[in-house]
Formats: sequence, structure tokens, C-alpha cells
Amino acid sequence: MHNHTRVTHHMPSLSVRVKRFFQEGLERTKSNVTTSPQNILLAVALILIFTVAVFIRLVPVFNDVYLIKAFDPWVQYRCTNYIVENGLWDFLQWTDYQSWYPDGNNMYNMYIGLPMTNAIFYWIVNGLGFPVTVYDVCFISPAFMGGLTCIVIYFLGKEVLDKKMGLLSAFFLAFSPGYMQRTVAGFYDNETIGVFATLLSLLFFIRAVKRGSVVDGVLGGLSFGYLSLSWGGYTYTALLIPLFTVALIAFKKYSKRLLIGYTTMMGVGLLIHSFFKRTQISDFFKTSSLLIPILVMALLPFVEFLYRKKEENPIWYRNFWSVVKKSIIPALVVVGVVFWLFSDELLLLPQRYLTILNPLSREDVSLTASVGEHMPASWSVFYYNTLVPLIFVVPGIYFAYKRGSEADIIIIIFTLTLYYFTGSMIRIILLFAPAAALMGSYGISNILKAYGNIAKKRPSISRRRRRDQRQMLDRSAAAVLFIFIGGLLAIQVQHGSHIAYKQMGWSELVSGGSFHDWEESFSWMQTNLSSSTIVVSWWDYGYWSTVIGNVTTVNDNATLNQTRIGLTGMAMMENSELRSGRILKGMGADYVLVYFGHLVSGLGGDEGKWPWMVKICNDNSHHYANDEIYPFIDASTWADPYEQVFDYSQYINESNGLYGDNWFNSQLVRMMFYDEPVSPDQATTNLEYYTALEISGGEGRQARVDNDGKPWKDYFQDPEYFDFKVFRPAFFSTNSLVKIYEVDYTAIEADFTVDNLTLYDTGFGKVKVTNTGTRNINITKVRFDGGTIFYNTSSFEGLPVVQPNETKSFWFNTNRTNLVAGDNRTMAVTAAADAIGDIYTFEKTSDGTIQSGEELSIHIDRTLSAGYLPGSMVLCVENDGNEAIHVQSFTIDEEVYEEDKIIPLNDTFIVPVNQARYFDVALNESSFTDIDFGDLVPVNVSSVEGITDATTISFSTESSRLALNDDFITLHEADLINDDAYLVNHSLVDFNAPYLTRTRSYMPITLDSNVAYTNGTIKVTVNNTGESTIGFDELRVNGTTKTGWAMSGGDIFMNPGETRTISIDLPSLALDAPQEIT
Repeated sequence: MHNHTRVTHHMPSLSVRVKRFFQEGLERTKSNVTTSPQNILLAVALILIFTVAVFIRLVPVFNDVYLIKAFDPWVQYRCTNYIVENGLWDFLQWTDYQSWYPDGNNMYNMYIGLPMTNAIFYWIVNGLGFPVTVYDVCFISPAFMGGLTCIVIYFLGKEVLDKKMGLLSAFFLAFSPGYMQRTVAGFYDNETIGVFATLLSLLFFIRAVKRGSVVDGVLGGLSFGYLSLSWGGYTYTALLIPLFTVALIAFKKYSKRLLIGYTTMMGVGLLIHSFFKRTQISDFFKTSSLLIPILVMALLPFVEFLYRKKEENPIWYRNFWSVVKKSIIPALVVVGVVFWLFSDELLLLPQRYLTILNPLSREDVSLTASVGEHMPASWSVFYYNTLVPLIFVVPGIYFAYKRGSEADIIIIIFTLTLYYFTGSMIRIILLFAPAAALMGSYGISNILKAYGNIAKKRPSISRRRRRDQRQMLDRSAAAVLFIFIGGLLAIQVQHGSHIAYKQMGWSELVSGGSFHDWEESFSWMQTNLSSSTIVVSWWDYGYWSTVIGNVTTVNDNATLNQTRIGLTGMAMMENSELRSGRILKGMGADYVLVYFGHLVSGLGGDEGKWPWMVKICNDNSHHYANDEIYPFIDASTWADPYEQVFDYSQYINESNGLYGDNWFNSQLVRMMFYDEPVSPDQATTNLEYYTALEISGGEGRQARVDNDGKPWKDYFQDPEYFDFKVFRPAFFSTNSLVKIYEVDYTAIEADFTVDNLTLYDTGFGKVKVTNTGTRNINITKVRFDGGTIFYNTSSFEGLPVVQPNETKSFWFNTNRTNLVAGDNRTMAVTAAADAIGDIYTFEKTSDGTIQSGEELSIHIDRTLSAGYLPGSMVLCVENDGNEAIHVQSFTIDEEVYEEDKIIPLNDTFIVPVNQARYFDVALNESSFTDIDFGDLVPVNVSSVEGITDATTISFSTESSRLALNDDFITLHEADLINDDAYLVNHSLVDFNAPYLTRTRSYMPITLDSNVAYTNGTIKVTVNNTGESTIGFDELRVNGTTKTGWAMSGGDIFMNPGETRTISIDLPSLALDAPQEIT
């Protein structure tokens, strides 16, 4: 019988395991890290490189320039600030309606890596107790990232070759102008993180391939995922890693390590990329930068299968490759034809990337070609932006190819592809700079290694071998080489420092490094315009206007919608100001901004950007021809109607560079050159003086002329050249570099038609006008046959204002007595509309035939007229002729009252046919001091046409009024009289009664009211239309006071509203003889 002892094993706790992990890691670190002098010097060197790299990029701070640079960095700053203020979640829902009006811009589609990283930096720094602003972090962080990238490239160089290569790579990158320009303080753009993440991804990919490490693969995937969320340039890395992989397979460098490293890295990276909000699942199947990595990931297991078959079944493997070799040529032909026919669909790349692959296609895409940094790079660009490393790139490629390791093949492909792409697009120099630093360092490191061996004593080498080496190269040659390389490094330092100090210490906001016009302009915008104000400019200035000026823009540097950009170009380059205005109205513009570089090439004004305005617009002509989408564009006026908007050759003769009429007549040129002196003696600033010399010549310069030999100044001195109808100067900066115009749509929105234009041989005429616009207009004058003499108009009804969709008739007098009936005349009617700070006047013409004058007649209706003590008289004038008349004056008791003493109660002096108008005459009270209640005064009316009428009018008080019933017309326009104020005030109408009833209540139409018989009997009906009781005092017949009259009702007093009949018997009266009763 045996005794068994049970032993229980307890699993260590989590805290114990974590503690053990860090202890073991510390022990491993201690065993691997030695404190040798070499390691200390290396650490010091890296710290120095990092410090110098950061400080050389802080040169703007040392120059007291604390402005974010370029254009794109401003929107990155805005995004960072939004995240800090509102949080990441709100940012991922943010649609910015201050950009790309009216659609807005979905800002969550921006690459979030840069703003999110710096928002975290901001929170950390402030959390540590250092009070900094978001602007501070955004301004400084590019310099910090530049230094950090130098550390990353050290480890990459070390991984590829050795520590010397890594150290040289870090040194060259620290002083590389091509990389410094994108990491200098203030250049807060995606590239600051993009290059860092690209090199980091490459580092971990190489480590993963060399070691087969899953950890390195995951770190590489995290780096690539970070890159894909931070920079559009991730496309290059996404295609480069698969290219590396396929190349390694082709060079028979495949191993299981490659399978592990690639699949791990790409799997993690693409997974992170899928979190990007704008990434759709379908993008993984229709976008090359995502589809190709997935296809290569699927290829690797098949390659692994083939390699296993090679070991397990060599015969099958040989037969497989035999079939492949026989079919490869036909397959390549088929693939080539398909690719040639469907390259655009198969490449699945944005147009910008396709132009990098094929630079010849760039000119077919004007928007891409218009960007300066998208232009091809010359040899000088390579040398200028890299210098010393470029000299050793070719030796580096040689040494790397000779060694031929996996890392060497990767770095060769990395360098050669970037060399090609940089030659195609100058912007890619920022990636070629680190590639050149790596490959140049590879070459230098190998050269120094070879010469270093010569300088050392090697006891293992035989005396004869050492003697042979000394005959070729001795230690002095090695020393000279080392000194030469040291001199090159010093040159690199001087070159990089000089460029940083001279060219990177200022912001593009400061034009030419000294003109602060942009800052002035944006300050004016912030102060005078609201955030909803829409400012249209060329897309280059969109980010600035939105972020700094705090206004709304229609396009910007994101170039999301090239048809919108083309519309801006169309508005700028249109020769018709009104057509330009209609386009701007369709875009919703309130203001237009132009940037005039004063013909100085270094200032980069719009005078150098106009060709792209024409070309981008032309590229989208087929869109603009759709009048349902663009109803404000008249495609019939294009250079090639409905096909192409502009004829570029009409703007410039490309063979001699001289401009044509269309260039000078474009709205962009008119706005740029407005208020610019054309003579040097008129200039008040240096820029104006330079521009005037360029235009008019002097000091050795020839005066500029157009393609026909016409001097530029002849255009600008034409008094009508700058007669703007739509553009109103709103703000010009100190040096007139930035000019902002308010867009006044009056000239577009004000319009009318002319109908029934009639001109009589008597010199008088009439015209009917219909307002077909959306603005009120005043019809003010007419003229005929293009003459310079204008004749005033008067409205038939009310004021001369014609509201939208309203029709009014107007009378005019030409004062011409020599007109002949039957002659044809062209009449021009002038209208005026209130504009911004001005009155806009315009004309419409109509042809007509002079007609014979009509019979004219007017009379004063004494029953509706009355004098009021102490000094006014209201007169009713009726037109019983065949044409409208113009009341000119009244003569009351032999005193003439012109229009300045007359108030037309209908707001017009025109009396249409069969209508009546009321006039309130302000009497000269001193002339009527002896007038008493009931007194009669003679009244005469005169028209401009020379027609008159006379009567007598009695005086009463405002509250006492006597009216004689008489036969007179019904005035259906009574409601038009000052909103009926006159009728109501004088109790002439009761608005509580039905319309017909109240009309007849004060306009009797019976014929029995007043009767005169041949036997001498006269009966007159009188009404008390006032508000108080009145007494009847006197009766006059034909101006003679009569006695013996009798009043119905018994007494002579009449209550308000009472009607009485007065009778009198006179001697016999003549038949049909009119009798005047007062």
C-alpha cells in the first residue's frame, strides 16, 4: 500500500504576473543595453539631431512671425479647435455650412489623425499645468513632429543597414529643405503626421519581414491605420507595401515571415481604416488602394502553398511553372489590351493620382494642373530640396542591389518610385526627401566603411596584401575622403539653415514677406461682415476667408466640386458684367474678392491664375449647358453656344503671350485694375509705381500693348471701362493687393417692358410700363432718336414708382412743335432703381409713329371743389377730352399757383381721360385777408398742353361745407385718393355702406336736382355735407346777388346731412343757356 501526496498548484494573481512581466522586460533591457562610449555618443547625437531639427523648424518664431502658413493648415487648425471645444463625437457629425455654400462640407470626411492628435496634445499639456492655446499647439507641433520623424528614420536606417546609416539619415532629414518646408512651425497640415506614419509603417514592415514577428506586424498595422486616418498620401503606402511583397516574391525572397508580416500589418491597418467615417464597405472592392492590398493578401497563401508543393512534390511544381511559362505571354497580351481599354476603370484611382502615374494626362485635367505643387519637378528641384544625399543615391542603390537583402529591395523600390512620382508632381518631394536621405546614407555608409577599413590596422592581412592596398589607396586617401564627407555634411547644414532662415520664416498671409494686406482684409471682414455673408473668390483663398475672415464661401482648397470652381471662373472671366452678376446671384454671392499682384510675379496675384479660370470652366461646359440645373446661365452667348463657354485664344495669343480684348473686358481684370494709376507720376505706393511703369513704360520698360498693338493704358483710361453696374467697391487694402467688391444685383433684378408708346405731333406723349423685375423702379425720363435731351415723365396714377408685376401709364412733354404725324421715332424710356450707395438708371427702347394730336378738354368740378379758410383750396379737375392732360397751374383770384404750391392728392398731376383728380392748393393767406365765409373767388386751371377752364369757388370752414347737386361723372377711383383720407375727412363717403351706395351718396347722378326753366324759375338742391349747422345767407345767379328766393323747410338753417331746395323766379331765360348758381 502506497501513500500518495497531492500537490496543488496555484495560478499567480494578475498583479503578480504583470509585475513579473515588467521585471523580466527590465532584465532583458539591462542585458541588451550597454553603457559603452559609443552608445553614449550615439544617444547624444540623436538628442542633438532631434533638438536641432526642432529648432531649425522654429525659425518663424525667431523671426517673430507667429502666423500659420499656407492655406490648408488653417482648416486643420479650425478642425482641431472644433474638437477641443465640442468633442470628437460632435466633430464626427459636423457639416460646415460656412464652406461650399449652399451644400456645406461634411467635415467628418476630413482626415482626423492630425486634429485629433493635437487636440490630445493640447489636453495633455494643459493637464500638466502649462496654459497653452489650441493655436499654440497647432503652430509648434509641426516642428516637433519633424524632429520626431528624424528619430524614426534613424531606426529605419539602422534596421535596413546599421547605426551609421540611421544616424546619417536622421542628420540629412533634419536639414532637408524638401522635408523642412512641410514641418516648419506653422505648417500645420496632414503631411506633418503623414511622413512620420509612413516611415513608421515601413520600419515595422521591414522588422516584421526580417523577424516574422506578429508584434511588429501589429505595430506596423497600427502605424498604417494611423496613417490612413491622417493623410491622403496613405494611398502610396497602401500600394507600395503590396508592391514590396510582390517584388520580394519575384526576387525569390519569399518566406513565411513575409506572409506573417504582410497579412498581420495589412489586416490591422485596413481594419482601422474601416473605422474612417467616409469609408464604405464597397470602397474595399472598387478602390485600388484598398482592393490591391486585399488581393495580395489573398495571393500570399497561394504562394505559400506553391513553396510547400516545391518541397513536397517537385514534379508537380515544375509542371505548374511549365504551364505558367507557356501561357504568360498570351496572358500578358490580354491583360495589356484590357488595361489599355479600361485603364480608368481598372486603376480605380482618383484623377489626381492618375495624373501622377501619367504626367501627360495632367493638361487634360485643368483643376489638377492649376495647382502649383502638382507641376512636374525639374532637376534643380531635386538638388535644391535634398542636395548632398542626392549625390550618393546612385551609389546607395548599387550597394543595396549588390547586397540584395529583403530590406535592400524594399528601400530600392521606395526610392525609385518616389523619384518617378516627384518628377511627375513636385509636391511629393516631401516623401522623396526621406527616401533620398535613406539611400544617400546607405551609399555614404558603405563608402565610409570601405575607406574606414583601409585606415585601420588589420593584422590578419598579409604584408603583400597591405602593400597592394597602399599602392591603390593609403590612409591619407581615407582621411581626405572623411574630410570631404565632413565638408559635405557642413554644406548640408549651411544649405538647410540658409533656406530655413530666408524662405521659411514667413507666412503666405504676408505677401512678399512684407505686405500685410491679407491680414487687413480679414480683419475688415471680421468687423464688417457676418458669418453668413457669402464672399466669392478664386478657390485658393477659400480656407482663409472662412477660417480667418469668418465669412461663408462657395469653394475652397478642398476642391470638392470642380463645377462650382468653374462657375467662379466663369463669373470672373465673363465679358458681360450683367451675365457675370447673374452667375454670382445663382451662387448667392454678397461680395467678390480679387487678389491683384500688381504684375509682380513673386506676389502670385490673380493676374497669373486667370488661365485656369477659363480652362476649368471650359472643362465643365457640358454641365453648365443644362439650363434646368443652371437657369442663370445663358449658353447661347458662349464662344461655342452650348458646347464651350470661352475661346481661350480670344484671351491670349499663346504664340506671343499678348492679351486680347476678352482679357481686358473680363470682370476679373476690370476689378483688379480699378483705381490703379496708369502713369508713374500718379502712383502713391511702390507697387502702384511698378504697375504704372509696366502699363505705360518708362525707366527702360516698354509700354505694354495688347495683341492688336493697342496700349494697355487706352483701356484703363476709357471713362466707361470702370463704369460698374454690379460691382461696388467695398474695401481695398492698404497696398490694393486685396480688393473686395459688394455685389449689387439691382441691374439684374430691375427690368421693365414698354407698351403703347404714343407720341403726338403736338409734342406730348404717353407710354405704358410694366415692371417685369423684382425691384421697385421709378420711370423718370424719356428721349427719342438717341438724343441727349431727356424729357421728364409723370405718372397717370400716383407716384412714379412701379412695383414688380405692376403696370402704369406715364405722360411726357417733349416741347417739340416740329413733329410731323406719320414719322417714325425710336423712344428710350429711362428707369431708376435704388442701388447700393447709388441710383441705378437704365433704358428700354421702343419704336413708334407720330400721331395727330387728340382733342383735349378739362373742367373744374365746382361741386366737389371748395375753398377753406384761412388758406387752402381743394379743386377737383375732370378730363372730358380724348387724351390725358397734365395740370400745370391754378390761377385763384388772379394769383398763379405753380406745382410747388400744389399737392396732388392722387400723387400725380396727370388727369386721365374720363377721370378726375384732386389738388390741394396752398393759398397765399395775405391775399385772402378780406375773404369771408361764403365769398366766391374766380378759379382757373391750366394744363401743360395749353387747355384751360374757369369757375368760381366759395369759401367755407373745414366743419361747414355746402354742396350743390349737379350732373357730374362717377369717379370710380375715389378710393385711390390718399387712402381715402380726403373723402373721409370731409365726410364725403360712408365706408359702412355698400360700394355702389356710398359712391352715389356723394356723387348723385339724377338729372332733377338743379333745373332752370325758360319762364325764369330756377330750382337748386343744396346739401349740408359738413359737420355743423349752417345758415343760408345769399344766392347769386350768374354772379349777381338775387333776392326773393325761398328755401324749403321754412327756415334758412340746415343741419348736417340735411337737403333743401331753393327756388327763385327771374325774368325769362334763354333756352339751353347755362346758369351759374352760387
